[in-house]
Amino acid sequence: MKAKELTIRAPQTKHEMRQAHDLMASAYAEGAFALPYWRDGYSQSHPGSTHDYTRVAFAGDELAGVVRITSETMRLGEARLKVGNLGAGPVSARRKDLGAARLLLDNALTYLRHRQYHASVLFGEPHLHYPLGLTPVFPEHNVIVEMHDAAASFNSDYLVRSAKPGDIASVQRIHAANNANADGTFVRTAAHFTNKWTQSTVLHVLTTEQGRVMAYFVPGEKVGRFLDIEEAGIVDEAVAGDLIRACGRLADECNATALRFHLPPRHPFTRYLRQFPSVHQTHHCSGGGGMLTLVDVGETLESMIPEFENRLAGSSLAQARLECTLYIEGDPYRIRARDGIVDIAATPGHARVGMPLRSFIQMLTGYRQASEAIADSSGLIRSETRTFLETLFPERFPYIWPFDRY
Repeated sequence: MKAKELTIRAPQTKHEMRQAHDLMASAYAEGAFALPYWRDGYSQSHPGSTHDYTRVAFAGDELAGVVRITSETMRLGEARLKVGNLGAGPVSARRKDLGAARLLLDNALTYLRHRQYHASVLFGEPHLHYPLGLTPVFPEHNVIVEMHDAAASFNSDYLVRSAKPGDIASVQRIHAANNANADGTFVRTAAHFTNKWTQSTVLHVLTTEQGRVMAYFVPGEKVGRFLDIEEAGIVDEAVAGDLIRACGRLADECNATALRFHLPPRHPFTRYLRQFPSVHQTHHCSGGGGMLTLVDVGETLESMIPEFENRLAGSSLAQARLECTLYIEGDPYRIRARDGIVDIAATPGHARVGMPLRSFIQMLTGYRQASEAIADSSGLIRSETRTFLETLFPERFPYIWPFDRY
């Protein structure tokens, strides 16, 4: 099958939509309820999604591939970016025809551009990132706790049970509080929790005898000797030991010898685990993994203005008059600050700094320090321009929870 033979569009009939969901289910949902999950659950009711957020590729009457988009909001400091989260189905193109897979994803990015999105995120597909501008910026962070440490003398005062629909509001509050200082995460609403957890996820909560939720966790699969804990949250550090104990009991039941928590570095539970015997790991991917590309660079910079002004307000540049023109893939974007007020214009200006899109994306998300990204540019850069960019684009630890990924 050649890529040029494909027709890429939204599904036109219920039968085509069902075919698309079946393909997605075979890749992203496991177990006996995989197909009902995609047909009747997550794929249909994700907040902000519409019928044409599913993109299908047909070769004649044969479904050759599918890409599904969900609409998300990403947090970068005080900025909020509208992001399309892409899931690529296990199409024939994935294994045999890379050109067709690229056409599907390129169509999805064009669709997002027409819908005025800022960026797009994709996990996996390592061979597709260069042609589509997808840049690895989301490392995997995990914390390993050995079972003999997890079981060490925590006498829990809390009840552990499976979550109920009435617990969602409490879990949402804990998650929002724990992620208040996180970067690169998706902003969740109660609708996101209801949509996914009532459909597929085994969520556990720790409660007082009166029923107040004090912590939660989402156990994943046993991988080798590890029991993966895909997400966790705590009201405060006082309950952290009880959470470890609860996860340890579950690991013991499946004969795991260690817990592997998936957590961003600035999460309060991660901070607690630094006081506990544990191994903290970060895994970077040069290709594949968690990737991001910008659908509209200019609009993305405009949306970053609240964060830029917040960064300037807390720095020695609060009253400065500064200007820098970023040339990204040859296109100019002037960033100007006057007494803490920032404006963006797609026009040439002073203090020119050129860099490839890949370097800019890594600088924007904080995956790389501004000083490192600037090193990719050509020509001399004045010290005040360097300080200006380092202030606007700080180092961050972008992270997307497994729950929020495809």
